[in-house]
Amino acid sequence: MDVVVCVIFAVISLVNAILVSGGFASWCSAVTKRFPSCESATVMKIGKDSDIDPSGFFIQIGTVQFGIWTLLVSWVLLLVLAGRKLFIYHERENIIVSMARERQRYLSSGGRGSIGYTPVDYQNYM
Repeated sequence: MDVVVCVIFAVISLVNAILVSGGFASWCSAVTKRFPSCESATVMKIGKDSDIDPSGFFIQIGTVQFGIWTLLVSWVLLLVLAGRKLFIYHERENIIVSMARERQRYLSSGGRGSIGYTPVDYQNYM
């Protein structure tokens, strides 16, 4: 379940990061037609009659971009760790089942080491 949740959130974070970065790039390319750079557009008035206040927009969107890409890295790291946890769980489960089978075979042979097999209810050993 952890792996599924991590995959979903990693994909959502990737989509959001692409949208934020793409939106910032398109805003920057639109603003640089009128102003020398994106950063200088945030300190100048956009229009005389408009109520648009671009002050601090460059810093804010840069911070959002950094945060969302960091979030993506965090979810990918959590995905790797959840996958490792799942792998270890399945490996441990296989070892427990194998040991239960060998224990049952040993007990059914009377501890003499002969090769005999009897079915075992593996659910009791988990």
